[in-house]
Amino acid sequence: MKLTYIHHSCFFLETEGAALLFDYTEGELPLFDSDKSLYIISTHRHGDHFSEKIFSIAEGVKKVTYLLSYDIPKERIPHALEKDVHSLEINSRYQVGDLKILTFKSTDEGIALVIEVALKKLYFAGDLNHWHWEGEPDWWNQQMARDYLSEIEKLPKRLDLAFVPVDPRLGKSFSLGADELLAHTEVSLLVPMHFWGDFSVCAKLQETTDTKVLQIAHKNQTWRLS
Repeated sequence: MKLTYIHHSCFFLETEGAALLFDYTEGELPLFDSDKSLYIISTHRHGDHFSEKIFSIAEGVKKVTYLLSYDIPKERIPHALEKDVHSLEINSRYQVGDLKILTFKSTDEGIALVIEVALKKLYFAGDLNHWHWEGEPDWWNQQMARDYLSEIEKLPKRLDLAFVPVDPRLGKSFSLGADELLAHTEVSLLVPMHFWGDFSVCAKLQETTDTKVLQIAHKNQTWRLS
């Protein structure tokens, strides 16, 4: 597999038979075989996770399928592409082409997903995270903790890849969601995202865990994954 970091929470994952684009809003896609099926995934409607640019960025690709969270308004989907769009609900299972998909409820907006593809099992959190904000009342943060753990407990016990938010705006709690995920699930490679250009969080996260953390240094960085 080949993984490319595009921007913020956007990644491009290419397998032998398919390509997956997660939460695209801006940036340049790597060159890839346009004969492969392309799956464009948007986990929710927030402007840093969804853009209508996804409906034009794949021009020239023969087979494009859009997997969009239920909260993305239907009127934002071009009529000509409606047949290629699957709306994903929470707590649901789907088989779409090469992908087996299990969805979860975000602690913010939309969905998170576990996807099985090319004999690998990956988790893409979207905005499913333990958002512990200083300044919020205790009852709010306590409810957030309960909501997050209730979703994490539904995840498989083992994942090959896990894309998780590590937001530096959370201060000392930036890795709380990742830490709790790793306490529940064995992860071969943890992929930080949603860090607003602060690449230093990748090294900081590695200091807190024995799990391998992908060290992202710049946009359009690419890795070959076994």
